[in-house]
Amino acid sequence: MGREQAEVGIARGSGLVARFEDIVVFIPRETPFTERILEAAEVAAEADDPGATFVRQLVAAVFVEGAAAAAAFGVVAPTAGGVLVLLRGPVVALIDKFDETQRLSGTRAMTWLDEVVREPVQQVVLAEDDDLPVEELPHTDLRAGVAPGGGVIVRALVDGSTTTGQHRAVGESSTPAAALLAAQLPVPVDHRGWSAVGVQTAAALSNPHADTVTYHTPHGVLVGNDGAAYPLDRPYVIGRDPMAADVVRHAAASPIAFADQGMSRVHALVSVDNGTVFVHDNETPTGTFIAAPGAEQWTRLGPRPEALQPGWSLRVGNTVLTYRATN
Repeated sequence: MGREQAEVGIARGSGLVARFEDIVVFIPRETPFTERILEAAEVAAEADDPGATFVRQLVAAVFVEGAAAAAAFGVVAPTAGGVLVLLRGPVVALIDKFDETQRLSGTRAMTWLDEVVREPVQQVVLAEDDDLPVEELPHTDLRAGVAPGGGVIVRALVDGSTTTGQHRAVGESSTPAAALLAAQLPVPVDHRGWSAVGVQTAAALSNPHADTVTYHTPHGVLVGNDGAAYPLDRPYVIGRDPMAADVVRHAAASPIAFADQGMSRVHALVSVDNGTVFVHDNETPTGTFIAAPGAEQWTRLGPRPEALQPGWSLRVGNTVLTYRATN
């Protein structure tokens, strides 16, 4: 599975799907061990052999926490000479090898089941056994971060020996999600606050008929409290259930989901327009706030999008994301 080559579709459901580079994780339900799994995937994503490194990270986490603490999960990762599929508990992998489909289950092992698939692989589906067949949400392609989902469909797989390349679809032009919202997509009543966002960005809309995100050279990253980084090469919707937003369902923005009860389901939109990062609150009861480095007070956003300067932080609910610009 070559770096940044795989397509990651999300299935309808209430679990968690995560992607770090081309390590893809499915967790049916959150437990205290969830953070350990995500940390292991994030560290392994930067390694020369992500699959082998993830296993080492997982072994270390289990050694500290104990095998009984490990949650059910599934992982697909590139590794030397093939694709690693690792499963624990009632998580099933359906591996489409073009001429046959192989089924693996985490219930076959006391700890976890891992297998390196060396044949050409068309796609891998991860889901709980009871949820098969999965219902894929249309036009989803998770590029980074965490999103709600009841399963994951990983496509365009090649082995982990592929040379690391630049992010697919990199270019200088972008299609801001804010402009797409104003010019193209239907806005539900509870998201009406986004209907006017495109006024400032409409001039930058190069393709008014586009229905997917256009990725461009990152202007930096949003870094969370937990160290997770989200490249600012696309628009994002932040909330407890960002998949509920039309702009995400139409693949015009990527979701960032947090289990934060201080957030609304669809809380805020982050977009990039001509090198400037904008934040827009979705008329939420708890509000969206920004602050300069070292500031003692947060400034609540009004009904219009506001620019987020490099080094400044964004607060949604109890979660803080800081904008780190690319040098």
